[in-house]
Formats: sequence, structure tokens, C-alpha cells
Amino acid sequence: MESPDRSSTAYEPLLTESEKDLEDDLPGMFHKTPYGKKQRSRWWRHWAFSLLLLIAYSLVLLELPRLWSRPSLDPFLTYTPAREAITYHKHKFDGSLGLRTKYTGEPRPEVEEAWGHLFKHYNLRFTAEEMQKLNRTQSNPIELRNGGGFFGQLSAYHHLHCLKMLRQVLWHDLYNISIPDLRGHADHCIDDIRQSLMCHADLSVVTFWWHPEMRKPMPNFHLDQTCVNWDALDEWASKRSFSIFDQKTLVHPQLGLSFPMVDGEIQVHGGHNHGQKPDHAHDLAPVWPEDNEHKHGDDKHEDHSEHFQ
Repeated sequence: MESPDRSSTAYEPLLTESEKDLEDDLPGMFHKTPYGKKQRSRWWRHWAFSLLLLIAYSLVLLELPRLWSRPSLDPFLTYTPAREAITYHKHKFDGSLGLRTKYTGEPRPEVEEAWGHLFKHYNLRFTAEEMQKLNRTQSNPIELRNGGGFFGQLSAYHHLHCLKMLRQVLWHDLYNISIPDLRGHADHCIDDIRQSLMCHADLSVVTFWWHPEMRKPMPNFHLDQTCVNWDALDEWASKRSFSIFDQKTLVHPQLGLSFPMVDGEIQVHGGHNHGQKPDHAHDLAPVWPEDNEHKHGDDKHEDHSEHFQ
């Protein structure tokens, strides 16, 4: 039997995949082979990719400090239970001088009704969990007697209340109110609205135009705005609202009902013990909304207290 001719038979060792890749690359690096040009192109692609990766990584490292120091654009940096109700929509804003709306002009029934409707859901219930997230559990929050929950208001309603109060000061003679008695409250409302306007800065642009008969530039107050859907927010509040005059929900632990009914009339002002003379610096009665709907004990609020047990 003839032995195999070892000199004429090619035996190739078994190579791993990485060894094969290296063997494929080596001829192109050190020998002039038909495949050398192709192999050099392959290596250049590797180097180019690595260089681009290094550049991208360096740019990220340089950009991170600037991003970390940039103020957040999230409008909800602080917790609010009402966030779930917030939606936005485009709105045509018209602030033209002389424009009459249902909220403007001399006091008349339709104006009072329009403003009163804005405060229908002013006083709200909040859960214990929400109070904890608001970090108000250590500040002696008022727990409501009837139906549970804790007493609170959305600031948006308070800003509107302040605006209404300033409107009443403007028409003080028709409302039969004394300016000196309300001066401190008016100052509070002016600064409250100032802070709110600066906090929620309106970035829409007012442009100007030339009137053919006036030298002064005329502002164009017709603006395209992105606004909170007030109806949706008010609907959310309606599920939590209660009447502060219902004679059962808002009760001071020592002094009793906050707004008791005496001789068929709700006592809105005062609230002081033992017949003490009201201290106007601390009398919070003006803060409450002018809830004429409930001053005579007519409670038309729907009962949603089961959500706050």
C-alpha cells in the first residue's frame, strides 16, 4: 500500500475565526497581493469609525455640564394634584382697549353672575396622600368633618378672586364698600397677581401699528395664545368642591362652625371668639369667595365626599 505523498498534499491547520481574520488582514498589510488594496480599505473604515466614535463621545462629555446647568423646561417642577387635568389648546386672545365682555363694565346682574360662576369650585377637598406630597402634613392642615379630606384651593381661583376684589374697589361707590377698610387686602391682591404674572410669564408678542390720525404707536392686542383648558381644569375641581357654608363640613375644633347661620343668615365676617372685636389685620373673611349661592344655606354642590374617606 502506497503511503501518501506528504510533499504533494497540502495540510492546513484548523484556525479560529479571529485567526482567520488576522491571517486575511496580514497579507494586505505586509505583502503586495491582489487583495491588498481591498484589505487596506477595510482597515481605513475601522479607523474612521473609531475616530468618529471618539469625536461623538468627546462632544457628549463637553455638552453634559451645560445641559445639567440648564433650567428645566418642565412647568411642573412642583407637585400639584391638578396636573392630571391640565391640557392645552390654542386661543385667540383679544385685549383691545374698550372691549366689553361679560366680566367688564359697571356692576349689573349678568356681570355678577359671570364672576360668581368662576368661583363655584373654589373650595376643594384633597386626600391625605396628596397633602403628604404637597409637604403640608406638618403645618396643621384642616381636616374636613363631613366626607373627609383636607381643605385646600387652587391658586388660580385665588388669583381670580383677587382680580374680582380689585374690580370691586374700582366700583366701590356702587358696591358700597369703604376703600380704607380694604386697602390692606387690595395691596395683598396686587402683589399676589404680580407674583403670578411674573411666575407664569406670558411670552406672546404684542406688535404695534400706525394709526393714520395718531402719532403714537398703537398696540395690537390680538394674540395667538397657548392656554390651559380652563373648562377641563374647572371640571376636575368640580369633583372635589364643597360648600363652606353647609353647616357641617368646615368646623373649627374649639370655636365651632366657621360660618354659622344666625337668624337665617350665614355669618361670613368675623369668626372671633367671645365677641372680640375683629382684627382686620388677621380677619381672613375677605379671602373667601363671594359665594352668594350658598350664603343662605342653599347647598347645591354635588357630594363627592366618598372619594376622600
